[in-house]
Amino acid sequence: KRQVPLAILTSKDSDRTKKILKKFLSEIKFQSVQSPTKKFRSKPSSDLLLKIIAENNVNLDQVLYVGDSLYDYHAAKKSHVKFIYARYGYGTLNKTPVLKIDSISEVLEMKTLFT
Repeated sequence: KRQVPLAILTSKDSDRTKKILKKFLSEIKFQSVQSPTKKFRSKPSSDLLLKIIAENNVNLDQVLYVGDSLYDYHAAKKSHVKFIYARYGYGTLNKTPVLKIDSISEVLEMKTLFT
């Protein structure tokens, strides 16, 4: 019932990202969609994640980063935000302790993350 602002941080270029979003996620309104630029480096840099956080005027403790790669993990860690590893993504992450999910719907069941 509560709305949660969503953002996308990707290593894909902007044109490719727009095509993917239009095809698969056109019904979702994202607060921010960020791709690397000359000014903002790609993951594992925290540049783009910190840009999303600043532009949306949220505190670090309000951010939950769900990522599917080691690069996502490092970007979240550098930014000091909570991180969940999506096992359905690109690789494996053997870092512990890291919360891991098999489906994005599992995030909503994790009540302790939202208190």
